Amino acid sequence: GAAATVRNVLITFFLSGLWHGASWNFVLWGVFHGALVAGWPDEAIRHALDALAQAERLGTPLSTARSLLALARAQRAVGDIEAGRDHARAAGHVARTHGMELVTAQAEELLAALSE
Repeated sequence: GAAATVRNVLITFFLSGLWHGASWNFVLWGVFHGALVAGWPDEAIRHALDALAQAERLGTPLSTARSLLALARAQRAVGDIEAGRDHARAAGHVARTHGMELVTAQAEELLAALSE
């Protein structure tokens, strides 16, 4: 049922955090993402998957920039500010290089928030 699905998602993301490294930052990253995914209603998950499919159709640069932004936001959430800045800068560079104005603006906004 629904409770088992939530439990399985949380365990999977927790283990994913451990797999990335034996550090509390990675464990918290896994728990944070697991909670986000477990708390999403089915409609939101379908929307996210549709957005991912659209990004893949638009090509690797957009997917790369969006992934870097998501990673920077997650790192900000767990307090890894320096790594968040690095990923926000990288996202901005990819976006500027490929003329993605909206993603460039998002990266600059996030970088400003991480620099406060």
